[in-house]
Amino acid sequence: MRQINHGLLVLFCLTSLVVATESKKKEQGIHVECHGQLRHGIVAIGGETTGTTISFNRLTWELKLPDDATRSFASEHHKQPVTAVGTLRRVDGTQVPVRWILEVDRLAVADSKNHKAAAIATVIGKLRHDEAGTGDSAKLIIEAEGITWPLYFDYDKKLADIAKAFIGKVASIKGEVLRAT
Repeated sequence: MRQINHGLLVLFCLTSLVVATESKKKEQGIHVECHGQLRHGIVAIGGETTGTTISFNRLTWELKLPDDATRSFASEHHKQPVTAVGTLRRVDGTQVPVRWILEVDRLAVADSKNHKAAAIATVIGKLRHDEAGTGDSAKLIIEAEGITWPLYFDYDKKLADIAKAFIGKVASIKGEVLRAT
């Protein structure tokens, strides 16, 4: 059964699209650089939280911090702008139906002059036609880590034509993550 990514969409004002090499095919996933406000020390009924979140563009993701040094950093930078880099995964929850958790590789103070609150995702997965899609033109999706991401080419129609040439192949695409409206 295909899992559609309800609640999020990736708006690909694509900055890149390439066919993945054999080594990249093994690295399929959703790699994210996220700039937003950090919250640490969060508790939830039933303990269904990592205790740390990052918020941007009306979205909030949980952060899974790798070690004590990173947890200490998060505690010291509570409610401050940060940059989190890592791998995004989707988890089915009990109280919250879908939880988005960023497995943090790096957490740092945000350079607010150079970065707006946003998440830029690089998704390495298989490009496909969206059979369930409706409308005049075929829609494209990319599947990675059991998550299906719709691709939107509103800012560059030529790139949509290029992407169609990669259907059925593992590709690496990069774009901004936005909340579905």
